[in-house]
Amino acid sequence: MLQIPDLDDITYEQLLENAIHKIPQLTKEWTDFNVHDPGITTLEIYTWLIDMLNYYINATGDVHTYKYMKLLGITPQECCPAAAWVFMKGEAFIPKNFPVYAGDKCFTAAKDTQIVNNSFLRLYVRRKEKMAELTDFIGKGGSFTAVFDPALENEEALYLEFAAPLLGKTDLFVTVQKQPGRSELPRDFLLSETEIFWYDGESWQKANMLQDQTNGLLKSGIMTFEIQGEMKACQEDGLSEGFYLKIAPKENHYDIAPRIGGISLNPVFMEQKENLCRRLRLTAAEGVDTYPIGEYLAADEKIAVGIRKDSADQYEILCDFNGDRDGCIRIDRTEGTLCFDREKLPKAGTRIDVFLMKEQMEKDMEIGITDGCVGQEFPLFVKNPWDTELLIGKFEEGVFVYQHWKRIEQLEKAGRRDRVFVWDEKEGVIRFGDGLHGMVPREGSLIRVSCLSISQFGEGNVRPGEIRRIYDEKYADITASNEEAAFGGRFTETLEEMQKRLEESIRAQKRLVAPCDYEQMAAKIPGLLIRKAKVMDAQEYCKNHGLTWQPYDVWLVVCPQNQNRQTVLSKEYEEAILKWLEPYRMLNTRIRAVGPSYTAVSVSGRIVIRGRKEEAKQQVEALLYEMLESLEKECCFGAVISHGDIFMRLESLPCVERVEELHLAPGGSMGHRNDRGDILLNSDCLPYAGEMNFEFVNPSIV
Repeated sequence: MLQIPDLDDITYEQLLENAIHKIPQLTKEWTDFNVHDPGITTLEIYTWLIDMLNYYINATGDVHTYKYMKLLGITPQECCPAAAWVFMKGEAFIPKNFPVYAGDKCFTAAKDTQIVNNSFLRLYVRRKEKMAELTDFIGKGGSFTAVFDPALENEEALYLEFAAPLLGKTDLFVTVQKQPGRSELPRDFLLSETEIFWYDGESWQKANMLQDQTNGLLKSGIMTFEIQGEMKACQEDGLSEGFYLKIAPKENHYDIAPRIGGISLNPVFMEQKENLCRRLRLTAAEGVDTYPIGEYLAADEKIAVGIRKDSADQYEILCDFNGDRDGCIRIDRTEGTLCFDREKLPKAGTRIDVFLMKEQMEKDMEIGITDGCVGQEFPLFVKNPWDTELLIGKFEEGVFVYQHWKRIEQLEKAGRRDRVFVWDEKEGVIRFGDGLHGMVPREGSLIRVSCLSISQFGEGNVRPGEIRRIYDEKYADITASNEEAAFGGRFTETLEEMQKRLEESIRAQKRLVAPCDYEQMAAKIPGLLIRKAKVMDAQEYCKNHGLTWQPYDVWLVVCPQNQNRQTVLSKEYEEAILKWLEPYRMLNTRIRAVGPSYTAVSVSGRIVIRGRKEEAKQQVEALLYEMLESLEKECCFGAVISHGDIFMRLESLPCVERVEELHLAPGGSMGHRNDRGDILLNSDCLPYAGEMNFEFVNPSIV
């Protein structure tokens, strides 16, 4: 945590004493320093004033701290509802704002979704022209199975069997295990682009991929594709007859094999919020008397309708929650439609408001009457409001005429003609502007709530399987469940959290100057798994590899993390590294990202052993493999492989009597041997165990 200086670090007595000690240095005529002296009295007054100024400067409250943080570009992150993917089974149309509950926490659908009566059955993978079933290895007890392993050859495709053919546009949710060390993936990041195929009865046809939120099976998400035709049953070698999708990468460039834990149809994206009031917007069309409301209508919701009356953005209520005043509007709850009398149709282009309100909200929808003063405040009757809008207006000839007022985060950003308000979470009130930042509501205006939802924010991040209760009897045949935990819910950022983020922001690396800057930033590139990065001496590197040295080149050796024994830097990794580092480099530099070099270290010699030769050979080779492979795993670039260390480690083995001869030899030109027998590797080189050639002899033979 950043250390806050103490500005009030001297007492009143110390200030006065210091001031009196200064007097002889400034004048010789002032000789009386007692309290009765008028000069000392005046000095005491100024000392008191300075002491009070120090106190107030040091007594910085939260309000001041927030303002100082704002000057540094740090503003509190606002609260946010949790979200989750909920999977439904059955046949139904799920309208926007359809509720599913996890205990007392309500989750509502973010958009309309058609649920189809279909399900995933089995998963197969084709490897080396043989089909293997993986169904039993996914989803049970949170288990995952690896697919498209880059270390395996001829792993061609996954085959997904479904109970019925898929039609048209389809959303498929794939659960993928998060790889430790892989940071948040950029939206367009791919290691291997995946393709989806369907069978038309004669051959496999490529589906039109509309979106891939999985980034090529690197994370859990939706794969949306479109089948342009009729899917037919397929039966290949090793597959039972059924309806299949085939998923395959164009080219396998994975660093680590993706691990799949589940495949689900009918994903519905839901947010943790409960709607108490809603406002829907419609636009009148020429000659049309019936309009679909287009959202979920709960049995306990009342409906009101307003219509725009003039160009001043004023509306009037045609149908209040207690009934239609002119008999020109009818609500059909069964069909979910709004119907106008043919004789009283609104003009084409007219905006129509449809208000939906829970019955328990009726007594609380009116929150006050304005007094015309600036900065008016009104308490709100709920905690944790999320979507909030107001209607402010007056009754004219018995009709409520209103204008819309929107909620914003900060009044300071509003203009004098903006009809806005803010929610003060700490005080639990809504606050209006002062005429300069936000309009002041006219005196005597009635304030109504038109849109209000509540959320439990950070407490809404429920565990897998908790979102499952549907209370609407019309959807009794539908089942719901979330296979992954809800995510993203958070409360408004506290001052302590802001200060921590400020410290991280100040210390964040934003320029590439020193070698450590390159190495630290390369190790944190989003989406990549990097074990280590190291900046090389450019002249030495170019000399070792026969390249032309350029003074502005920065040679960055990067060792990725993957399942291969000797990792190489793929083209995809190289492009991602250069793209990420480009904005931070100095203008007079050019970055060259390369992979490490490798050399085999061969070990030979003569060892006098105890016991059986086979056991001694096994222990000696295991020790040498461990020592050399550990240098490669830990990315010890340019390591010195010590002849003496290996000699002592060998002699410490229980099976070794003594080591009579020991020779180390590097392979190729990536290292050399010094006079002591040590191997000195080039600065970009990593070792691995090469040939082991020992003569094992028994003491009785020596």
